[in-house]
Amino acid sequence: MSCAACKECLDKGQSVSLPKGALRVALAGNPNCGKTTVFNAITGARQHVGNYPGVTVDRKEGSAKTSRGTEILLVDLPGAYSLTAYTQEEIVVRDVLAPSDKTQRPCAVIDVTEAGALERHLYLTVQMLELGLPVVLLCNMADEARKAGMRIDYKLLSERLGLPVVEAVARTGEGLTTALDKAEELARRYGLDGIEPLNISYGQDLEPILKEMTDFITTRSLLSRYPARWVALKLLERDERIVEDLKVASPSALNTLLAMQSKAAEHLKSVHKAEPEAVIADSRYGYIHSVMQDVVVRDMNKDRLALTDRIDKVLVNTILGPLIMLAVMYAMFYVTFEVGAYPQGWVEDAFSWLGEAVTNIVPEGQLQSLLVSGLIDGVGGVVSFVPLIAIMFLFIAFLDDSGYMARIAYM
Repeated sequence: MSCAACKECLDKGQSVSLPKGALRVALAGNPNCGKTTVFNAITGARQHVGNYPGVTVDRKEGSAKTSRGTEILLVDLPGAYSLTAYTQEEIVVRDVLAPSDKTQRPCAVIDVTEAGALERHLYLTVQMLELGLPVVLLCNMADEARKAGMRIDYKLLSERLGLPVVEAVARTGEGLTTALDKAEELARRYGLDGIEPLNISYGQDLEPILKEMTDFITTRSLLSRYPARWVALKLLERDERIVEDLKVASPSALNTLLAMQSKAAEHLKSVHKAEPEAVIADSRYGYIHSVMQDVVVRDMNKDRLALTDRIDKVLVNTILGPLIMLAVMYAMFYVTFEVGAYPQGWVEDAFSWLGEAVTNIVPEGQLQSLLVSGLIDGVGGVVSFVPLIAIMFLFIAFLDDSGYMARIAYM
């Protein structure tokens, strides 16, 4: 298939057809985890870019080969923090991982995580395991974790999660071939059927109603492309996409399930003053915390705080943080207007000279008034602010790229 043909398929929202013997593997992960670097390193120039149907989210697919020579069609999914339909990206990720057409389902998923922040990144991993997806956990930026004095027991993590865990550094290519090979092994072992979904205990307050909803969904064979327990969890989380799908499948069944959901929500609110989605999130993080026990060990001979952590202790300090923020904002505006006054003056002088020149050339009248008072003075008044705006945007870009803008938002 030519690149033009591939692009045409992707623009229509269709997946590139698989060559005989090839395997479809998805690349998932949180935003800013190095997923794009992994995708580019694996596929190189063998990429095709389009859009998912109905949305502006990029759709990227590329080809690669495992060490055994097996052709892999790698689907780069948008960055997402969960599989709940909160954002366009999360809806797209879910639709790709569990499509209505089972033949389009990835045979395996390479989940890119940041080795130095595993507990946060594993939240998405847990949801994919609950969905019954064969997952390879790619722990990217392992070199930075080592520099920070972190020793990660990848073997222990693999045993506890029941999936392959690969230590990797995407920018050097370390671990990427191993990840592809592990994905091929999972794909050949489980195929399109997937693995046994992960079953986390959500506590005595949710488990009874969760079982009741799961049994009801199983009996009615509702949304069979998802595990029944997963559908029940999404209903408890008030996932709008699942509600819409059930409304189409069986309105009467949806009413029954929503009644169960309301009952559970009222119980949790009266007993724990909490919503079901909060209890579910706490239970998932509790499971992740138990998995991570003794997996990460910090070298006590090294400084336990990375440079960014030491900076945060000052920049987001309860007292110093707001004072520094005000000082930075004042400095930004002060420099903008003080430094920007010079190029602003040059622009004003240039338009003033141009106005005088046109006044001397064009006879007095309506045309002169239009050109000088209307066009030149009007455009000059607007353009004179361009130097100030340019300087301010330069400062804002620096604050954003340095990470300080995120710290301002946090404060």
